Amino acid sequence: MFAVALLVAHKLRTGWRGWAGLALIIALAGGAVLAAAAGASRTESAYPRFLAQSNPSDVLVSPAGDGTAGYDAAIGALPDVAASAALVGLNALPVTASGAPDNDAVLAAPLDGRYFRALDVPKMLAGRLPAPDAPGEVAVSQIGAQLLHLHVGSVLRMAAIDNSNHVRPLTEHVVGVLVTRASVVPVTYLDRVAQFYASPALRRD
Repeated sequence: MFAVALLVAHKLRTGWRGWAGLALIIALAGGAVLAAAAGASRTESAYPRFLAQSNPSDVLVSPAGDGTAGYDAAIGALPDVAASAALVGLNALPVTASGAPDNDAVLAAPLDGRYFRALDVPKMLAGRLPAPDAPGEVAVSQIGAQLLHLHVGSVLRMAAIDNSNHVRPLTEHVVGVLVTRASVVPVTYLDRVAQFYASPALRRD
């Protein structure tokens, strides 16, 4: 019996490196599995956490006109409305190198600065939102940045068209790249095109 004990002890002494290596492999594999599980859990909760931080709106109301004559204010004053923020579409498009307008894009601006700052707050991937008093600043969705190869610091040529079909050239500076809840997984046509968000000052300019 003593001889068997001596043999076992000898085997353990001579093979400890193998046992240690096996234990290390098991520990690394277990750590990788735990890290993968934690990563999957965090990924699964990423969108709900993004929504919670963005203070998302529940209803989109789109009047026939632009809403600036009092419609938006009346909607916001309804007793069941907890918060509202008006966003106005602008008739302006990016201009390609050949001078033609790029129709696969939209430009909008907050009416009073609340949209994107108090309601439907986006996730900034780079830079910041346009300053309220800076008509020459725009932010672009991550989809628009990819499609048009834009980044913070890019200079964007645009063409604005008024009610008389008069074209006015605009020079906009990209100050931010952002993600909205609609651009995370694009569903509609508008979600898939380049989206630009301007300063409220551009609408007044």
